[in-house]
Amino acid sequence: MEFEESLSKLFNWMKCQHDDVKKSGYSFVSPKVKVKSYADSGRGIQATEKIAKGETLVKIEPSYLLNSSTVVETISKYSRDEKIKDLIPGFRKNGNGASESKDKFTRVYEKIDAEDIRSLSAFQLMSLFICFEIQRDSGSSWQPFLNLMPDMKDFEQMPLTWKVLKAKDYEFLLSQLPRSTQQKVESVYNRFQKDYDAVESFLRAKIRDESPGHRENQEGNKVSDYIPIDIFLYSWICINSRCLYMDNPLSKNKDDCMTMAPYVDFLNHCALHHCGIKASSLGFYVFAMRDFEPGEQLFLSYGPHSNEFLLCEYGFMLVQNHWNDLNVTEYITQLLSPSQKEFLQSNGYYGDYTISSSSDISFRTEVALAVLQEEHPQESRPLKALINGYYDGASYDKYSKQILKTILNAVIRDCNTRTSGIKKHADKSVSKCIQDLYGVRLKIALQTMENL
Repeated sequence: MEFEESLSKLFNWMKCQHDDVKKSGYSFVSPKVKVKSYADSGRGIQATEKIAKGETLVKIEPSYLLNSSTVVETISKYSRDEKIKDLIPGFRKNGNGASESKDKFTRVYEKIDAEDIRSLSAFQLMSLFICFEIQRDSGSSWQPFLNLMPDMKDFEQMPLTWKVLKAKDYEFLLSQLPRSTQQKVESVYNRFQKDYDAVESFLRAKIRDESPGHRENQEGNKVSDYIPIDIFLYSWICINSRCLYMDNPLSKNKDDCMTMAPYVDFLNHCALHHCGIKASSLGFYVFAMRDFEPGEQLFLSYGPHSNEFLLCEYGFMLVQNHWNDLNVTEYITQLLSPSQKEFLQSNGYYGDYTISSSSDISFRTEVALAVLQEEHPQESRPLKALINGYYDGASYDKYSKQILKTILNAVIRDCNTRTSGIKKHADKSVSKCIQDLYGVRLKIALQTMENL
């Protein structure tokens, strides 16, 4: 299906108006913006006319936001448990006009009750739901939205996909990442695996009691038939990379206050705020935070994130990013004696040693460099004064710079060695991605050396 046709179907599905943002029951997209393809960032939102600061650009009706509440509303159309509707204040029985078509996925929905909903996090529930609805295809009332989510190929540079899908040479590729990136990848992978295991266990309980002659058993009664790892991974990444945060009555904690918004997810990320968002019972709004000229791309800041974070969590990096930093934790920790390590741990200063893109050395790093100069840190009064904010650490500066120069020289050598090695890999896009990570580290290391 051509993109323009899919976009038109999305507008029709979410009852989109282009002339009246206040019309009740309808979504709104300003006639001053359009979707445009960009060579470096894929689809984005472009201004077609002058836009004034404060103008509302998009409003999405609550029924067309994809979150735990609208997921429950859809499931309730099939569930045998009438108590499900009690989970959501202002429950909308009709939701977004969900289809009544039946299949093996809706037969799972039939068995889901209110307690089941409470047993899953919002992330897990949404991952399960999107995975099901993608496979339901035209049987899903969410198809117009799901059809316009990014392609899996857009996430091929994301290290999580290498590991989960066991891409060619994935172990080698992961080993070539900077140590701090490897640790971040492992953290993201553990989150994904925890959610997959929870959903897998949940589904196993729903399908294991089917008798051998039941129709569901003939269709395939393995959990993997319901949540293929590649589709579940895609669903999970789409949520992780596209969700925005808003209050939700089903949320167990702040991490569950998430929603996905059609059309809004075309807004690409940049380090600076271009657009703001706000949510209310009337809908989800996007507004301009400054004036825009025709032809400008509009961005939404996902937060103060480094390229390392963006790659591991969202699958992309920025050409210019002032939130980049250089993590030197591995270089410092290997220099610590047992007593120095114990001191840092007991005082909450062990690990996470960074230098910013503007060569600012974090206070945690300053403390660690000072500790390296104390044979018995527990007995050092200047060190305790530094940590407590009573002393600026001037007596440590000279040797801290010497230690840091040694560390930065090691960083520079490692960057050059790793970059040279990964250039030979056959997958040029992945190779460039890893080279770019080392390029960021090298740039900060060289700049900091000059400033010492």
